Amino acid sequence: MQNNKMQHAMTYAAILGLYLVIKFYISVFSEKSALLSSLISVLTLLVPYIIFRFQKKYRDEQLNGFISYSSAFTYGVSLFFYASLILALGQFVFYQFISPEYLTNAFKASIDLMEKMGIPEKIIDEAINMTMPSAISTVLQTILINNVMGIVISAITSSFVKKTDLFNTTHE
Repeated sequence: MQNNKMQHAMTYAAILGLYLVIKFYISVFSEKSALLSSLISVLTLLVPYIIFRFQKKYRDEQLNGFISYSSAFTYGVSLFFYASLILALGQFVFYQFISPEYLTNAFKASIDLMEKMGIPEKIIDEAINMTMPSAISTVLQTILINNVMGIVISAITSSFVKKTDLFNTTHE
């Protein structure tokens, strides 16, 4: 049953991963469009619902309609883990090949924003002296952030997906 859970999680994580890659690419180009920025907000708010639907689908299709909180939670975290790997690949391709100057421009824009906000020069100088983020470090940071987000979202959605059979204690 555990192997089936991972296989199911990988299959639906591929869908989630593609969704996150599309959301990422839209967000990159949304800087100049209020409509695209609003779309990104909606797409981001849909992520917990998508996780809920995938957990529920797993419960109903694979476990005869019953799932424990811990099983739903580990399934949700697995979804995010595998999806974040797909997102990382999509981001790496963007940062490394499609727009290699993107991270440098974002770093410069952050420094400019700090200056406009009136942040003390000492702090700005420290930020300037920091190493420029690389594609790999940015992607690894994204994987970490998405997995933390996956833990939080799965902790919440699992409480809604959990459904136990009072007469059978052997379900996952």
